Amino acid sequence: MKTTLLILPFLLLLAQAHAASVTVQWSTSIGFAGFGTPSLDAGSSADGDGALLELGYFSAGTSSSPFSGTWVVLATGSIGDQGVNLAGQFAITTILTEGSFAQPLVGTPLGIRFYNGTSVAASTFYNTGVNTDGSGLWVAPTDPSPIIQLTLTKEGSEFENQADAFRTAIPIPEVGTSFMTMISFAVLLLRRGRERG
Repeated sequence: MKTTLLILPFLLLLAQAHAASVTVQWSTSIGFAGFGTPSLDAGSSADGDGALLELGYFSAGTSSSPFSGTWVVLATGSIGDQGVNLAGQFAITTILTEGSFAQPLVGTPLGIRFYNGTSVAASTFYNTGVNTDGSGLWVAPTDPSPIIQLTLTKEGSEFENQADAFRTAIPIPEVGTSFMTMISFAVLLLRRGRERG
């Protein structure tokens, strides 16, 4: 009995180590430094303090309509991470293990969303880029892990705001009045419930 209890955690760790996964190498080939004012900040030499990046996909995205649906985040990073440390540039490797994230349909285009601040709350603008050359499409997780190369380039990428490609050009939505109305209504219902009780 004791032997079984000791072996079980080891077997669980072993199963996790060999779980089906996908490796995504996401980067830019030319950097954003020449495409915006100011360029996207790399922060210090430490990871995680540059302009925010998100690896993700649109829930109804297809190769012909990659920006359809709701944006789903798979991983985050920042400009300058993993030793790049240059404004507007990044090269990040992420391993996505099956069962640990909202998996897109096979063939869904992956995208990179970039912000002009270090968090969504600290940002005022963003944009999202996808590859148009057939690379960067989601594949089924396997063991060993397949590798997806998602590199934003001037010639091979399309942007959510194509008129301002490689620039954070889409305003971050403010908290809308409809959201505030729902909150006010919920508070009113809560007060009425307490008054009756």
